[in-house]
Amino acid sequence: PEEEAGRPRQALGAKDAGLGEDEDGLEPACWSEEESEEMKPSGAEDAGSGGGEDMKEEKGEEMEPVGAKNLEERTHSLEVHWGSPKVREEDVRDFFRGFDLDRVTFGRDVTYVYFYSVKDASSALERARGRDLKGIQVDVRVNRDPRRKLGGHDKPLGAKDLEKRTHSLEVHWGSPKVREEDVRDFFRGFDLDRVTFGRDVTYVYFYSVKDASSALERAKGRDLRG
Repeated sequence: PEEEAGRPRQALGAKDAGLGEDEDGLEPACWSEEESEEMKPSGAEDAGSGGGEDMKEEKGEEMEPVGAKNLEERTHSLEVHWGSPKVREEDVRDFFRGFDLDRVTFGRDVTYVYFYSVKDASSALERARGRDLKGIQVDVRVNRDPRRKLGGHDKPLGAKDLEKRTHSLEVHWGSPKVREEDVRDFFRGFDLDRVTFGRDVTYVYFYSVKDASSALERAKGRDLRG
């Protein structure tokens, strides 16, 4: 009895678990599953593996762009169909007031609006639905194939001045009769992405900053068709 009195008290369930004595003759403390559940502190389940997965999922959601589950909220560019040829750039910027616009370009029947962030483009799209501009009907859509990448070029060639940082040129022909084939012929030898016509200007997009810079240098002093 004296030996038993000096011996540490055996934890409940130790024998049932089939654990033997260690080298010192002391049985390790252990609990059955039911006893373990009862003795867990409040919130222990949340701190377990299941809770960890939930926390990982929440972290992942925070890292994704807002609403990145569909195309509408992944793009940083919108197409705007105004239903009037008289809309100016200041009208566009006023319509999207409160959002950080990168640039605005005009095509023949559409205006392309580029935002600095996906979040702004998504929010602007939502806010534009059902609105009009000074009584002019507005149809805002997703630009499903934006030619300009978000963030632009990381380290463009020759980025010491503005002329060598851009992959797009503005061309003022002085004639409304210039066609796309004329533009491509004028810039023959360079890799053009696309050509869009505005009201008084043509926007020429190149696939590289280097081509745009070289084309600008070569175009100075030249004219079209002699």
